[in-house]
Amino acid sequence: MPTIHVRNVPPKLYKRLKSMAKDDQLSLAEEVLKILESAAEEGISRKRHRKALERIVRRAQRWEIPPGMPDSTELIRESRWRDD
Repeated sequence: MPTIHVRNVPPKLYKRLKSMAKDDQLSLAEEVLKILESAAEEGISRKRHRKALERIVRRAQRWEIPPGMPDSTELIRESRWRDD
């Protein structure tokens, strides 16, 4: 299994990681691996969300409001102030 060595860990961060490991009843190495895995998954998730958003924006840019159609913002404002 590959190994990663991290140098120059600030003492404050090291203490925080040790405390987190103790709270989770894990070794420091296990806690760091858990954090790295979580960060990697979050990065993948962000990338997926960004790509999905880019697809939505591209689709929206291709869509045009037909001429003569009312502005939806105005329609919403009118409906809010209408007495029913």
